[in-house]
Amino acid sequence: MEARRSRHRVPTTPPLFPRTTSESEQNVIYAIKLLFAALIAGGIGAYLFRRAFDTLLSSEDYWRAWTSIALVTCATFLCKFPPLFCIAIAVIAVLRAGSMRSGVVGNISLFAMLAVVLPPIELKLGLGNVGYLLTLTHFRVLALALLVVPAMKLMLERSDHKRHGLFWIDAGLVGYQLLRIALAAPSSTGTSILRSLLEASLDTLLPYYVITRGVRTLPALRFIVTHLMIGIAFAASVGIIEILTQRNLYSGLQTIYDVTWQLTYVLSRGGFVRVQAAAQVPINFAILLMTGIGLLIWLRGDQWRRQSVFLLFAAMFVALVGTWSRGPWLAAGAMLLVVIVLGRMSASVFRVLLLLVLLLGMVAIATGADSAVVAALGALFGTTGSDLSTIDYRRQLLSTSLALIKQSPWLGVPNYASQLQSLRQGEGIVDIVNSYVAIMLGAGVTGLALYLLPFVIVVHRLLNAIRRDATGIREPGSRFAVSMVALVLALLFAIFTTSTFDLLPLLLTLSVALPAAWLAMPGKDRNSIDLTPYRGEPRGHVLGRFQPRPPAQPLP
Repeated sequence: MEARRSRHRVPTTPPLFPRTTSESEQNVIYAIKLLFAALIAGGIGAYLFRRAFDTLLSSEDYWRAWTSIALVTCATFLCKFPPLFCIAIAVIAVLRAGSMRSGVVGNISLFAMLAVVLPPIELKLGLGNVGYLLTLTHFRVLALALLVVPAMKLMLERSDHKRHGLFWIDAGLVGYQLLRIALAAPSSTGTSILRSLLEASLDTLLPYYVITRGVRTLPALRFIVTHLMIGIAFAASVGIIEILTQRNLYSGLQTIYDVTWQLTYVLSRGGFVRVQAAAQVPINFAILLMTGIGLLIWLRGDQWRRQSVFLLFAAMFVALVGTWSRGPWLAAGAMLLVVIVLGRMSASVFRVLLLLVLLLGMVAIATGADSAVVAALGALFGTTGSDLSTIDYRRQLLSTSLALIKQSPWLGVPNYASQLQSLRQGEGIVDIVNSYVAIMLGAGVTGLALYLLPFVIVVHRLLNAIRRDATGIREPGSRFAVSMVALVLALLFAIFTTSTFDLLPLLLTLSVALPAAWLAMPGKDRNSIDLTPYRGEPRGHVLGRFQPRPPAQPLP
């Protein structure tokens, strides 16, 4: 679920400490200070939010999850070298997965939770004469450590466990990745093509496959989402600390690890530091928090007045405000509006309303009527000249890119970056801050259709799953369907204002895989009201104890 960015960053920010003989000691002291603040944030969050998860996880599982976060946080601030960081989080992930004893579901839960609390520290790998084979991110380290073996087990399990109804979702996911790689192949080397295949497999296809084939019960799905929520709760706690101290905790790691993931260590807007926790940029952190709000609406939406649940909602909301990211603010508002609207109208009426809104939006862009919307956003959110110029830059990017796309609409524009040099920013980059534009420039309308196909199918089927009984009361499973429809639409709205990188491919993949797994369950399981914490799958199931496919029996 990844759209390529046309960003080539050159480190320009001076190191936090001057190059002296005591630089190593200074970095260690600085790392310990940052670690101390992060652990305080996590400890406070773990204590305050514990009752928000009381019927979702056992006490043992809850504290085990927070302990896992504390361990990888310590590794993050103390390792100092990217290779050591990658090895440490892989070892911690494998050991913690073994202690959970929950099979594939436990591995998926740990993967989702840890993926959202680690910073974007990268390690470039080579092999033999190949100097650069793969960029090893923490997402890929966790995928290799936690998801490869479960995927192999799922492939080899007995055929009577195969899932159905996923063909077109699979086709969209795989088709877009293959099309994107095939279009880039004429100007790429064999190593580049192999690298693209590995990246697509680890970032998107592997998590999607393991979730959709390995999650088969509602308690298992709830177990995974709950662990993801714990990771987001930790991130929100760090965001609150950053708001209070007006200091980013994770940006200083760029000096300690001698890596760069943003050109300036501190991003601000309106005189306030934009919080981002472990995310690469504040807008990605804002989208993560928005995702957490959407998931918590399913898990605890009917209990939002409980003190602990309200505190968790409030923490994510305050941290979201602290990111000063306008696009996710609007997307979060749209998500809440969808939840309210779907509670008051039928799914069929909502489907028509959604199509009308999309049609009006496309007409506004095509006729230039969106200038009034841009002016309104500038009056509402633009507090400085730079803020207004950011909104104007996005509009210029959209109009220039659409003019290019018209030249080659079906399969994209070859070497499009060279034709966008007029939009080069002061940082020396052409920042394509619209995922749909990036997709159409790289793969055309065909690529965009394949990219959106899984989302369209999931939203359509979720709307069909929203049902009411004879008295007009919605079935229990409808809450999941409503919250996921709202979340998917909000994510699709949010990536209109940013390119897809860092956390976003994972969040987009989860927004398809989780509802796809839910939709593949029998209706009686989807509508179960049993809130018993997950205790594992029956023995003999691939989630419990692996059993290979039995040998074929001879014909009589």
